[in-house]
Amino acid sequence: MSGGETVLLTACIAPGSGVPYLALRDTGERLADYVESLVRWLRTPAVSAVVFCDNSGYPFESASFSALARALGKELEVLCFSGNDGAERYGKGYGEGHLCDYAFSKSRLLRQATSFYKATGRLYVTNFDRIASRHSRDESVFALTSSRVSYAVKRFQGKPEPRGVDTRLFKISADLYRRRLFGCYDEVDDCAGRALEYVVHDRLVTDPVASFFECPRYAGRSGTTGKPFSERWIDHVLRDLWFRLGLHAVSP
Repeated sequence: MSGGETVLLTACIAPGSGVPYLALRDTGERLADYVESLVRWLRTPAVSAVVFCDNSGYPFESASFSALARALGKELEVLCFSGNDGAERYGKGYGEGHLCDYAFSKSRLLRQATSFYKATGRLYVTNFDRIASRHSRDESVFALTSSRVSYAVKRFQGKPEPRGVDTRLFKISADLYRRRLFGCYDEVDDCAGRALEYVVHDRLVTDPVASFFECPRYAGRSGTTGKPFSERWIDHVLRDLWFRLGLHAVSP
């Protein structure tokens, strides 16, 4: 496996009715989103291997996707397990963190990779080829959920917000994941305001990591709101400017 990136796609096809802060619950709709996204990731030139991991115990039929991967010269590994119970108490970030640990421990392809991208499985990043090319020599790449300007304004307004890392897409070395993020989901409690994004930020803030040079452009629907991602071209221009200025960089 060489010449491309390994991508871990996280999935929860059948989340159940008890997970808080989740608008998109229908299993059929979620499955359709995951299928569309998986196909797009497999067809992405910069991607050489995909690990698709579902934590809901759904009987995902992978044969046709494995055949597609072979036809495209890619590697596909599908992992399915039942491990989303804690999400009903602590939120979907808890379930996703647990899933990432499971995949990191069990995946053959992740064991072979010195670094990998983690992406939310229902989403596709339309500018991933450019991002992968730009960060091909970076082992770990992250971005804040909001710009430093936004955090400063909220602090000035007397409404400070904890800094968080955008966990929809990041790149991480196997060594850094093992040292900093493995087991971090135990600290997540969405109902208590301790989201996965905040936990990941606090775990990483003392380590030097690169920042995305341009804003990832997402296609798909938000599980939290159920609405599709849609931005005007001017929003992309402004966000890319903030990224190039380092305003989304993760640092102390």
